[in-house]
Amino acid sequence: MSKSFEKFCLAVILAGSALILFLPLFVYQRTLYPYIFSKIIVFRIIVEILLFFWLLLVWSNKKYRSNWKNPLVLSLTIFIGLMVLTGLTGVDPQRSFWSTQERMTGVITWLHFWAWFLILTSCFKEKKNWLRLVKFSLLVSVLVGFYALGQRWGWSFLPQDKMAYTVLSGSFGNNIFLAVYSMIHLFLAGFLFFKEERKLNKTIVLAILIFNLYIMSQSGSRGAMVGLGAAILIFLILKIFSLRSLKTKIVSALILFILIAGFVFINFQREIPWMSKAPYFIQRLSSITRGDWSRTTAWGMALQGFKERPLLGWGWENFNIPFNLHFHPHYLSYGPANTWFDRSHNEILDILCLTGILGLAAYLALFFSIFYLFKKSSGGKKNSLLFLFLLLIAYFVQNLFVFDTPGPLIVFFFSLGLFYRETSDESDTNKVQIKQVKIDSKFPLPVLLILLFIFIPWGLYEFNFKPLEKSKEGIMGIVASLSNLDSGLKWYKESLREPCFTNPEVRLQLVKTIFVVEDRGGEDEETIKKAVEFAIEESKKNVSEHPLDVRYWLFLGQVCNANADLNPQYLVEAEKALEQGIKTSPKRQDVYFELGKTKMMLEKDQEAIELYQKALSFDTTIPVSRWNLGLAYLIIGQNENGLREIEKAQEMGFSLSAEPKMLLILAQAYKEVNNCQRAIEIINYILELKKDFVPAYKEKIACYINLKEPEKAGEVFGELQKIAPEEAKKMLKQ
Repeated sequence: MSKSFEKFCLAVILAGSALILFLPLFVYQRTLYPYIFSKIIVFRIIVEILLFFWLLLVWSNKKYRSNWKNPLVLSLTIFIGLMVLTGLTGVDPQRSFWSTQERMTGVITWLHFWAWFLILTSCFKEKKNWLRLVKFSLLVSVLVGFYALGQRWGWSFLPQDKMAYTVLSGSFGNNIFLAVYSMIHLFLAGFLFFKEERKLNKTIVLAILIFNLYIMSQSGSRGAMVGLGAAILIFLILKIFSLRSLKTKIVSALILFILIAGFVFINFQREIPWMSKAPYFIQRLSSITRGDWSRTTAWGMALQGFKERPLLGWGWENFNIPFNLHFHPHYLSYGPANTWFDRSHNEILDILCLTGILGLAAYLALFFSIFYLFKKSSGGKKNSLLFLFLLLIAYFVQNLFVFDTPGPLIVFFFSLGLFYRETSDESDTNKVQIKQVKIDSKFPLPVLLILLFIFIPWGLYEFNFKPLEKSKEGIMGIVASLSNLDSGLKWYKESLREPCFTNPEVRLQLVKTIFVVEDRGGEDEETIKKAVEFAIEESKKNVSEHPLDVRYWLFLGQVCNANADLNPQYLVEAEKALEQGIKTSPKRQDVYFELGKTKMMLEKDQEAIELYQKALSFDTTIPVSRWNLGLAYLIIGQNENGLREIEKAQEMGFSLSAEPKMLLILAQAYKEVNNCQRAIEIINYILELKKDFVPAYKEKIACYINLKEPEKAGEVFGELQKIAPEEAKKMLKQ
């Protein structure tokens, strides 16, 4: 290979790496999860292109081969290898390798991060290339910060974020992810500050550091705050023990004392009235020591999962399975949306649960190698390296409260590569590389090129372009269905036409679309029937591909229940699906609620009541469980029992449901026990929700007749004539 082509390859790799560092700012709206999915798809495309050029360099020159004897390279490779192994031995290999559109952190993506790390550490030996990339990443971090602030300031050309006035999330769509990203750049700025020699450059870098600190504080993430606090603590302790000047030791100790005392003071003052007027990040800081039941309970589930599969775990990305298997019923008190966890919100426990003791040992070995290389290289005397070390420690600590996500992972792996560069002895590295196992120098370049031109395009399509296209078609299905269901179905069918890891989430969106369209009305019965058949068929594929995921069983049961009027056989299918769902999550109440509906429609009233009673027995403090039991009693005519449970639920703070049909049953029950006034109050609420709900008008007229108020009954009849004249005529004939 000529020198000029070698330089070209290196230039492409440098430019590609810069593009990767730009990706945190990238958002492509025409996908299901634009803040995450689009970033990682483009990231993988770039890495695969860079891999092509790197392999050419590796073929041509030994100096571009990785140093496998470096502790950092070795420990990271072992960890990735165990991730692959546990993905294969886990309970859902497909999810392990591909993940979901919402997360995009499957084994495939981690292999891309690993490949990029190898490319960075093999190709860039010179300080100038690394500093260029650091400066570029800091520039991007400023743009990311202004993106977030722009959402708060109401810049119309940016996607709007309703929470921006409280917390910033920016181009990550999540305040925690932005906080971690800004925290990492705070340390990168500190690293560059000690590398720069000109005062002007130092001033600019210091300003960027302060700006990232401000953005991090405005995100309100406690995990990032704890990570930063731990790094500051370590920094001050190192300075106290490493500096010779007594005065500097005293100052460092004093700062350490002030920070600890300030933190303790804020946490003791969190109930004081003035705290509510403090900046939001101070309020968040004051609540760090307050336990978060939902998180700590998830940690316990992760430990339980580890006990059941201690060696190799459940398989990467499969935390949702042990979580649902050991689901704690009290989660429902936080609302249905907060009952679905696919992470324990502690990276260490996630790794322990999903990859077993071997995976955790490999992960900890990675950070031990970081400490070893730091100690070997400087022992804390080199400030620039110290900031890199603190960056990696802060990242580790904050991950005790959250989990790895694509945006921050990009800069984390870049920082890992930078740390490798700063701790490597170039002359020793080159010697090691020369001794490595040789690739046959006679291996023909044309054969290598043919292989690369076959596998790289295949990977680009299968891993990236195909999923991207399928996700875009899924979005088109959602959008088109808002105006025309038949048109939307065509897009959905195109999206689901062939196997792809995007399919499960697109299928869930298809089911949700059916619910929205049926509630909206306006579609002909034949189109609805066709859509329902397609949705059920696709939902069955979900449970076939992921049989341990209760969510897919629940969605299948829900879509069958909701459309039992189209085909009575759907009730039988719903019953089977929901009973299987209970096996995968024995204490998840919403599955019992849905199966109770099925039993009611199958006229298995006693079985239904027993299901609702069992759901209530899991946690009697949850009002929605009493509400559903009360409705079940009302439906089978046990009005006294039903109203007793309903009123208990309301005493516990449960507000009226937003389902008109269910509310009408409640109103009818009150009418039956001669409490027509309460029945009318509920009917009025129903009509606020759905003004054209004809049965509610009929029931209201009946209530006024029972109350012997014919004038008011006539007024309601007049309203019915305006909304549904044909129904009004039928009432007159009766």
